[in-house]
Amino acid sequence: MKALTKIILSIAILCGGSMLVGAIRTASGGSTGGLSAFVIMPAIIAGIAAIWRYNSNNKTEDTNKTLKKD
Repeated sequence: MKALTKIILSIAILCGGSMLVGAIRTASGGSTGGLSAFVIMPAIIAGIAAIWRYNSNNKTEDTNKTLKKD
């Protein structure tokens, strides 16, 4: 993936996660995100980390490697 696509996806994940935490906070009537924030925020961090670790090189690798005896 190109860097611009990664940046756009990261921003989209942050916005979506923030809206989700806000909706849960509003529905529960609390002033904080509560326990849902402890579940959603690590998922957001893991998603962003996965996006930035993804390598889109389309190199074909030989997956049928066999060991040769000498």
